[in-house]
Amino acid sequence: MSVRALRRARVARGLVVWASGAILGLGAHLLAGGSMVSPVLLLLLALAAGACTLASDRAWSVPRLLVALGGIQLAVHVVMSLQMGSGAGRPWGSAAAASTGAAAPMTMIAGHACAALAMAWLLRQGEALFWRVVQRLRPRRSWPTVTGPLQPAAPPWRSTGPAPARRPRPLAGALARRGPPTLTLA
Repeated sequence: MSVRALRRARVARGLVVWASGAILGLGAHLLAGGSMVSPVLLLLLALAAGACTLASDRAWSVPRLLVALGGIQLAVHVVMSLQMGSGAGRPWGSAAAASTGAAAPMTMIAGHACAALAMAWLLRQGEALFWRVVQRLRPRRSWPTVTGPLQPAAPPWRSTGPAPARRPRPLAGALARRGPPTLTLA
């Protein structure tokens, strides 16, 4: 791949990780009854997109994916929880979470952790597949590398080792003349 193609692949890989984390975080909170996006959240998501693109300079491992996905989900969670009206002063957000007791925050944390773990595993499999495809598409030929001083090669007709042993040819003297058969009229 060319340098330009590798840069494009880096941006695409970073944006895939960012989009996965943003969709997980936003989708979970919208399904739980959260309100739609605020300008603060949009700014935060734009910063997260840049961070994921910068972090995709090498292959994504599961721990790095967990940090990226968990960070995006945590940021989305905090901003959306603070944005929700009556539960804004509570650590985990909404009035619905406060009314259900202490189990709701732990359930939410477990849900975010399970979603991040599953998505990290899926993204890692996709990353491995991406690099296998890149290796298959890369040209196979390699140019010789010079590791020492250049020396002229021996001509192909001159052997550098002992001469090979000659095999006996049983009919070597049977034919005295070479060429097409002569026409004889008899």
